Amino acid sequence: MQYLIKDLSRLTGISGARIRKWQERFGIFSPQQGDNGYWYYDSDDYLLLRSIGKRLSEGEKLSHIIQLGSTKLLQSPDEDKFNAENWELIKIIQKNSLHTLRRTFEAQFQNSGMKPFLKDYLRQKIIMVGEAWSLGHLSVAEEHSFTRFIFSFLSEKIADLQTDDTPRWLVATFPDDPHELGAFMHYCLLLHKKIPAKYCGSLPEKYLIKEIASPNYQVVSLSLVVPQEPQKILELKQTIMKHLHVRKVIFGGYGYTKVSQQTDL
Repeated sequence: MQYLIKDLSRLTGISGARIRKWQERFGIFSPQQGDNGYWYYDSDDYLLLRSIGKRLSEGEKLSHIIQLGSTKLLQSPDEDKFNAENWELIKIIQKNSLHTLRRTFEAQFQNSGMKPFLKDYLRQKIIMVGEAWSLGHLSVAEEHSFTRFIFSFLSEKIADLQTDDTPRWLVATFPDDPHELGAFMHYCLLLHKKIPAKYCGSLPEKYLIKEIASPNYQVVSLSLVVPQEPQKILELKQTIMKHLHVRKVIFGGYGYTKVSQQTDL
């Protein structure tokens, strides 16, 4: 990922003038001049600047911070949240190096297989990327690009698992919840188990209910990332169960876990 000085200023709240002054005085950043004459900073420069800004806000003196050196500063902020492997993945996403990301994920998939890859590896990486975004290490565009990559990668892995059998299991998100990746991972796991299933992602409630009206579905799985009111969850379950062919409605995902921990759901 390349940044102009105005981008760094916007992302960190540190003025472009201060960034230039620190570079001239300490030479701590490594900008490269493009053919257009502009200076471009990389992801390490961004992380260094964010670390300096955080330490300054906590009362440390600039002279002491600079003496720590780049290696130490690149371990923070939030070094306790991310190990070396996760920091490397963050940098790969920042650089939009999809070929490197594919090699990394492909090696892990081949070593573990579908179920461990989804439940033990990929789930943790998705949570980590979400934390990196919330802490400002990844932009919205970078996080979305990573999500699109995961959809593409998994779609390739299930291509040979899909059949012409009538789907008995419908997988979707809670109505209008735009976060579809968890539901899609669940769908991949069902296909891996040779369970005929259909994935429809995020739909408004009226279209979801219309789809469920098909007599084929016996089980409906709904994923929540955005927490919902318990009553709203129960009402939707009751609406679905009015279709007598549906035997079970399963809710899951971060949003449901958060709600269920606080209620009797």
